[in-house]
Amino acid sequence: MKRGLLALFLVILFMAPVHMAGFSISITGNYLSPADENFKTYYGNSIIFPELKLRHKIFAGISLWAGYATFSAAGTTGPVLQVETKSIQSYISFGLGYNGNLSPKLGYIIEVGGVSFKYKEEAMGEAVSDTAFGFRADLALTYKIVGPLFVELTVGYLSGSDTINGIDIKLGGMKAGAGLGVGF
Repeated sequence: MKRGLLALFLVILFMAPVHMAGFSISITGNYLSPADENFKTYYGNSIIFPELKLRHKIFAGISLWAGYATFSAAGTTGPVLQVETKSIQSYISFGLGYNGNLSPKLGYIIEVGGVSFKYKEEAMGEAVSDTAFGFRADLALTYKIVGPLFVELTVGYLSGSDTINGIDIKLGGMKAGAGLGVGF
């Protein structure tokens, strides 16, 4: 997690010019429907998690963006053994976006990019951890409240995969969120 925060800090530093023009930051609460059926069996059909996202407009509605999200979930292995399990995941994502306006207050954002998944599963005194790389696509509607303050509603998909001990796993899934941001 420390590496993830350091990487996010470096991205912020890279993206944030001294004058801050064209820069925005938002925090969203997200609902994730995991793509992996086994994950759903152990941890449930939904995960709630926060995400911090930074955007920097580079020209004509085109922006660079970076985001960081993390969550943990607890569950059990099944009706027979009832062994407690724990999953910790974090995402660092980045890419290109396009910002457009539907009206003076209502806008939209289309974003695509890559995502680095870091995950750790713990069960029966054992832990497995790894990283994987995948892609991400998001669509957001924004509404300017007052001045630089805005709210956003997002939908998106995160996709990644990995193999652990010969078992294929899917990372990410469909997500939806709502958040608050400020633009400069």
